[in-house]
Amino acid sequence: MNGSARSHRLPGLILLLCSLLLACTIAVAAEGAGRGFRVEHAAGVWQDGYLDGPAQGAMFSGNSLAEDGAGNLFVMDITRVRVITRQGRVWTVAGNGVRGFRDGPADEAMFNIGGRGYEYCNIGVDGTGRIFVPDGHNNRIRMTSRKPDGSWWVQTLAGGGTKRLQPGQKGKSLEIYLKEPVSLAVDARGNVWTQASSCLYKITPDGETFAYQNPAGNVVYMQADGVGNVYLLVRQDWASHYWKVTPDGVAQRMAGLTEAEVNLLKKAKQPLPVDGPALGSTFFAHATFGVSADGAALYGGSGDENVPRRVMDGSTMSLFAEGWRKEENNRRAGLNIGGPALVARDGSLYLVSTNPPRFLKFRRLVPSN
Repeated sequence: MNGSARSHRLPGLILLLCSLLLACTIAVAAEGAGRGFRVEHAAGVWQDGYLDGPAQGAMFSGNSLAEDGAGNLFVMDITRVRVITRQGRVWTVAGNGVRGFRDGPADEAMFNIGGRGYEYCNIGVDGTGRIFVPDGHNNRIRMTSRKPDGSWWVQTLAGGGTKRLQPGQKGKSLEIYLKEPVSLAVDARGNVWTQASSCLYKITPDGETFAYQNPAGNVVYMQADGVGNVYLLVRQDWASHYWKVTPDGVAQRMAGLTEAEVNLLKKAKQPLPVDGPALGSTFFAHATFGVSADGAALYGGSGDENVPRRVMDGSTMSLFAEGWRKEENNRRAGLNIGGPALVARDGSLYLVSTNPPRFLKFRRLVPSN
């Protein structure tokens, strides 16, 4: 081999070594949690893009996760629905990679997610394995399901009509107008919840949609627990807060200061509280969170600090010792690992990095004991 050939291969070898190092498990102790967490590389490299294959070498551009009953993870990846299987493989379920609108065979379907200034959405899966996507620019909720012959099919579940519902009204799901939905959650009864305009909508399996008043605001991510409640992440400029919605559509704020409350503290030159009482904690801009199946614990983050934080029993606690106040030290220590996006059925917490190429895409926090 001549010197020129070596010089061309050297960057590739360095990249491979970096990939192996980044994929190694990092052991980290949790502060005050009574137990530690093992941090694992779940899927995705540090570069945005599109590449199927082995999970730890795949490329993603989406930032949401949903889990089916078999433990497979689904991602809405800009123009495609993709799956990370329990066996560690990534493949495309639906979408042909082109922005647009087309129902029908999954490999020919077209999506155009985003809206309200966001170019992402979150995804949901029901108990039968059907996958739901808020297709914001198409003003619809789309459903991907498997046909009896095993092939996948995409169809519109709700939206695309002209009827505008007001709080307290209901209508046929395919006749209503949904303006730029970017988030959804599937509750324990198979209802799909979303937010558009000033309403929260519950889309039932039998094709009806109920509208409820939305007191929360700009919802950017939704999750459901296993007992019928839905949780909302509301983003106001740099202040985020969480709401809990009961099965009958009653919403109540459960954690996080509002933008107005943050501004009052800033005006008074008071420090912004981080951990402590949940309704007095500050959550800065972020896009994802996870909730446990029993609804007892919600895991959120804080924007670029990417330090997981837990809301439980009315209190907020950062899971890592340094907290977000020493974020630069955390990055050097490998703690800038992404924000929570899903609590899996086995209790592990999946984290997503929203700003590659610095970080791996999906990691998993596993309780060490």
